[in-house]
Amino acid sequence: TYVNPAFCAMVGFSPDELRADGDPPYWPPERRDEYRVRQAQRLAPGNAAFDAAGRQGFETEFVRKSGERFPVMIYEAP
Repeated sequence: TYVNPAFCAMVGFSPDELRADGDPPYWPPERRDEYRVRQAQRLAPGNAAFDAAGRQGFETEFVRKSGERFPVMIYEAP
């Protein structure tokens, strides 16, 4: 799996840490359930409604390895 080096620099995690099993380490703990639902919807085959919403993007936050939180604008695709 390819991991974007610029994203690694942004969040402070190595490619191996980002590829590890489990939830991504940059997900805030209190939002993991919400992010899991979004991910399942994004990966569901034939979900045209989600595809359209993903192209519009949404604002949320991620957590750097240092614990610092920062705002992000997410555009998703399967």
